[in-house]
Order: sequence, then structure tokens, then C-alpha cells
Amino acid sequence: DTQWMIHFDMDKFKATQLFKLMEKDETNIHFKKKSGELHKKFKIDIYNDINSTTLFGIGGVEENTAVMISGNLNQKHLRSLLDLTDDHVEEKYGQFTIHCWDRDEAGVFVDDHTILISGSKTAIKDTLDVIAGKKKNISSAPLMSYFKDISGDTFITAVIDDISSLMKGTGPRILKKSGRAFFTAWEKKQNINLKLSLDVESPEIAENMEHVIKGLIAMANLYENETFKDLKLQEAIKIFQKDNTIQMELTYPVEELRSKALERKMKNLFQMSAVVF
Repeated sequence: DTQWMIHFDMDKFKATQLFKLMEKDETNIHFKKKSGELHKKFKIDIYNDINSTTLFGIGGVEENTAVMISGNLNQKHLRSLLDLTDDHVEEKYGQFTIHCWDRDEAGVFVDDHTILISGSKTAIKDTLDVIAGKKKNISSAPLMSYFKDISGDTFITAVIDDISSLMKGTGPRILKKSGRAFFTAWEKKQNINLKLSLDVESPEIAENMEHVIKGLIAMANLYENETFKDLKLQEAIKIFQKDNTIQMELTYPVEELRSKALERKMKNLFQMSAVVF
């Protein structure tokens, strides 16, 4: 019954040219500082110890969100940190032991390489029931159809079952009319590839969205300011519309991402898009 999921595969990401560029980037001080702090506290090296991370949940409520991390995790050290908390308690649940701390935090060492953490003990138990085979897993869910054709190089996968239900009447107009969304990111032949598939209320809305997005790209190409002229969006983005689904694909050279001006250019483009949507 999970309504959304984001999966990041560190092993596949580390094989990309993008990762190699990030490692060489001396300006990425903030991230390196944060990763150093995490290593100091949890004895976990983000790049070398973590294989993958998956976030999933029901609705948009933080308490109903869980995160599963797999890799070479120093579980002995993590257990020692739990023992340092004043309110750490343990609860047996089938073959597992659920650890609770800080009033509403819960977690479990699923096996020697996997930990599961959530702000909800119910979410922990539901997930453990799936792992133990007591409840159905995603293989029987409609969402599974999206996973069949993804690239073997994909390092980010994200899916939302129904965007409009998560928005609860707030947010951009276009999202209020959107249903299922599926996003993937991978690298091939030194190009970063992004693919988004979005279901909306009707074919008419999908067609209108296609026209709006193509119009934005045309505006960007006509814009003679330095902000847009080097983006070459018309060549990079492909847009398809079929029935009530719109699909967007972006292919961009990884080497171009090294441009310090790219982030500013994309930020200005997104701001222009936000006004329209």
C-alpha cells in the first residue's frame, strides 16, 4: 500500500562519469563537511559503505515515511549509540527486534547489511511483515509495471501513485491535476539521462501541458541573454504525449554539468516555469 518511493543506488552512481566529476570538485565543501560529520558520528562512509537507500511512505506525512539503507554498516557502533539514549527500549517482533528512542523514532537491524528507520513503529511493523512474507510486496502492485523497462544503469528511481491526493489542495495548479508519476536517472555514453512519465486527468490536459512545455523551451531558445543561450534545451529535451500521459526525456552531456553557470541558468528557467504552472 506504499503510495510513493524514491530509490538511490550508490553502487551504480559511483560507476558514472558524473560521480567522478563530483569527487574532483573542490568547491563541494558543504557536502564534504556534512559527510565528514556523519562519518564521525555513525562510522559510516557515505560513498564507500552505503550500497543503496530507499525512502517510501503513505501520504505526505513524515511519520508515515520509512527509509531503508543497505551496505557495509557498522552495526556494533550504531547499537552503542542507541544505548547512550535515555529512553531506548527494545520490542521483539517476530524474528526482529525493534528499537525505539527519542519518543517517536523506531528502527530495526533487518540483517547484517540492512537497517530500517521510521518515525512510526506501525510503518516499521508493516515493512517487516512484507519482508517476512506476511503481506504482499510491490510485485503485485500496479506500480510494478513501470519498473519492467528501466535501464540497468539507473541510479535514481522515483514513483508516486497519485500526486493530486498528496497535494491535498495545495501546491502548483498542474500538480493538482496529476496522477501517477515515474522518474528515472541514468548515465550512458557520458550523457546524463532523465526521464519523467506523468499521468494527468485527461488527454486534453496532457496536450495542453505538452504545448506549454514546448513553448517554454522555445522562449528559452529565443532569449538572447547569457542565461539561456548555452542550454540548448531544444536538442536536449524530447516530449511525447499519448492519451492522458505526457513523457519528458532529457539527455545532457555530463561534461557540460561542470559549468558553474549551469545551476544559475536552470534556476532561472525553473522560476519561469513555476509562473506558468
